[in-house]
Amino acid sequence: MGLNTVIHPGSRYRSLRTILVCALFAAASPAMADLIGHGGMVRALVVSPDGTRVLTGGFDYTARLWDFVEQKEIGELNEHFGPVNAVAFLPGGGRALTSSDDKTLILWDLDSKMPIRRLNGHTAKVMALAVSPDERIAASGGWDRTVRLWDLSTGVALWTIHQPSNLSALAFSADGRLLFSGDVHGVLRTWRVSDGSQIVQKKAHDWGVTRLVVSPDGRRMLSASIDETVKLWELAGLKERAVLRGHGARSTARHSRPTAGRRCPVAGTGA
Repeated sequence: MGLNTVIHPGSRYRSLRTILVCALFAAASPAMADLIGHGGMVRALVVSPDGTRVLTGGFDYTARLWDFVEQKEIGELNEHFGPVNAVAFLPGGGRALTSSDDKTLILWDLDSKMPIRRLNGHTAKVMALAVSPDERIAASGGWDRTVRLWDLSTGVALWTIHQPSNLSALAFSADGRLLFSGDVHGVLRTWRVSDGSQIVQKKAHDWGVTRLVVSPDGRRMLSASIDETVKLWELAGLKERAVLRGHGARSTARHSRPTAGRRCPVAGTGA
């Protein structure tokens, strides 16, 4: 089920209510439309910055671009040689990034639906992506136990950060200076983007982290986990502020947000 990842400034309780809005809509309301097209399980989902398009990644080796207003497919991104595990719009909305079991990332031009460049370097499947707010840098996390930072203008790897565990989630700070990572053992880490140095490490969840999302004001972060919890963190010192319990199965939240028309996309197996 999708999770609203937008946290508005204001009181702690108002922020927590905002976090839960999308989940409540998805639980209480029937689906308004089905975006049908993938030939396998849908692994990843993200809404464009302007809320008009949706990008999904599937086990059918494709990413697909959808018109969220008309609820129809408008493009197939088909250059990977394995399941697509993560997708991300760049902040401007005209480009996107995908990652796959084929150990690569692809930067796409969404007007032409063609690859701009393929980013090679990982030695195992790439499970997590994040793009800096200025669109200059991408971060990828793989099951080769590395986080890699990429210059998107050249495709050159800037840093390779080795970790003790496989990576499962990434997010940049609002100012792009810090990178947050979550691994399959539930550990959160904070990294300095300028030199790849680790600042903070914390055992956050009992099981693997599946998603990290930073609030627009840059002060807080949500982490979702297989341990059936979502946690709210104050980013200064990575301090836990709230635990949201209630999932009866592992939380594998994808990045989604309700639009002005109160629609929220969700992804699943179709079962």
